[in-house]
Amino acid sequence: MQTSMVNGGAASAERESKAKLAYSVEEFAQAVGLSRNHAYALVRGGIVKAVRAGSRWVIPIKAVECWLEDKDDCAGRNR
Repeated sequence: MQTSMVNGGAASAERESKAKLAYSVEEFAQAVGLSRNHAYALVRGGIVKAVRAGSRWVIPIKAVECWLEDKDDCAGRNR
C-alpha cells in the first residue's frame, strides 16, 4: 500500500513537470471555443500575446489566462 502511494506521487509529479507552458494557435482556439481564423486574427492583431517559434506562433498559457481576465496590460506587440 505504501508503494502504491509512492508510485502515485511519482506519477503525479511527472505529470506536473510535463504540464504545457504554451498553446499552438489551434490549441488556443479549441481551448477557448474560437475558430482557428479568429484565433489567428487575435494573435496577428496583438490582442493575445504570442511568440514566433520558427514558422509557428506559440501562445503562453499565462497570456491566455491574462486575455481571459480581460486585463488591459495583456495586449502588446507580438514577437
